[in-house]
Amino acid sequence: MTKLFCLLLALMMGLPAAMAADQNDDDREKWDKEYETVDYALVMASPEKYKNKKIAYEGVYLGYTTTFPRYMEDSGIKSTDYIGIGLTNLKVPAIAKKSRYKDLDVLIAPLPRQSKLKFYGKIKKFRHEPDATVMPRYYLELVHAEVIEKSNQGGPAGTIWWGGMERRDRRR
Repeated sequence: MTKLFCLLLALMMGLPAAMAADQNDDDREKWDKEYETVDYALVMASPEKYKNKKIAYEGVYLGYTTTFPRYMEDSGIKSTDYIGIGLTNLKVPAIAKKSRYKDLDVLIAPLPRQSKLKFYGKIKKFRHEPDATVMPRYYLELVHAEVIEKSNQGGPAGTIWWGGMERRDRRR
């Protein structure tokens, strides 16, 4: 079982986030050595600077989605195979392959909105361009995630969606 699942499972079972984090201090050091920690604001401002680089950033959990706009699906991010996780905003979403993280959607669904997470991965560019300029052109290919602090504000975050930002067009 991966560390992501261990942390999420520990939090679901009611363990304090600090307790779950303390158990993996050595693992966190290992991840922090391999991945450069950057401010998410810098990643949002110029994701092309971090393309194909191993980075880590912290942010506030917004929710998850298993539905993607057409250009993401055309880029190979299929709804059946991937889950998208919103952290702070959707400017550079984190996307994880479901087969790599079994039951990720089941584990992340009950996580409360406003929980603080740290993501590790590589910044990638979608192969297809979006029709709308507000849609993301880059994403974080998620390799590892940690729950830094579980929020006590309300229930589960639920799903996020792209909110009609993509122009609806028919396949040709």
